[in-house]
Amino acid sequence: MGEDSGLDLAVASREMKPSLKVLYTTGAGVTDGMRVRMVEGSAFLSKPYRLDDLIKAVDDILKA
Repeated sequence: MGEDSGLDLAVASREMKPSLKVLYTTGAGVTDGMRVRMVEGSAFLSKPYRLDDLIKAVDDILKA
């Protein structure tokens, strides 16, 4: 799988299920090119993160 495979998976998954919530995580940083490809309404969490940060991010995206 290539470095963009998560982006491709999110797009394909959202096409199959438009209500799907997406939370991206990466330790490599996010480029402007990646941000453009992220699905609308998604969230991003940068690694490393604490468990509290993950819980909050998941809670936020589910409430959105």
